Amino acid sequence: MKFEESERNEININMVPLLDTIFILLIFFSLILISASYMKGIDINLPFSKNTEVIDKSVKVISITTEKELYYENNKYTEEKFWEKIENNKKNEFVIKADKNLKFGFVIKIMDRMRSMGIKKVHFELRPE
Repeated sequence: MKFEESERNEININMVPLLDTIFILLIFFSLILISASYMKGIDINLPFSKNTEVIDKSVKVISITTEKELYYENNKYTEEKFWEKIENNKKNEFVIKADKNLKFGFVIKIMDRMRSMGIKKVHFELRPE
């Protein structure tokens, strides 16, 4: 009795889609790494606190360095332009990132002017202990 020999079907694994996916992921993570390195923050030494809360990310951030430089959303402005930006903001809620070595009187001066503009909600960014 003679058996018919069937043709062997070779199983081929196509590596091209796998390599495409790996290269796309490599490019994606490279771009994220590059963009993260360009997102330098302002050098501010924040004070510590045991009791901190998370605030909505849509709140605009004001940063003040020890040299009394004013930043609005990580962009440095002169005092005049800084107050224009504050006045033009529709949402009257801000987070102040003030360096812990900054004289407290300067922060009070900023808050006093904000209050005179009708801004009632001001938060401070702190580092948890």
